[in-house]
Amino acid sequence: MAGYGVFAVCDLEPFTPILVEHELFQGTLYDIYDKYEALTEEQKKAYNKLHGHKRTPTTDTRAAIWHTNQYV
Repeated sequence: MAGYGVFAVCDLEPFTPILVEHELFQGTLYDIYDKYEALTEEQKKAYNKLHGHKRTPTTDTRAAIWHTNQYV
């Protein structure tokens, strides 16, 4: 993306975290449905707000969200 940036109001030490996000769950494509069902309602709402790129119109939404947002 262009046009976005961050400005510090003070000097930062090297390796100072400025954004920390915690995962909702750790899983694989084979167990995302079980992991999703174990989430609280609030966590499910947060998961469902994530972007999910659907490769085809029939792609499952939960799988699309996982594929788009998962990382190792």
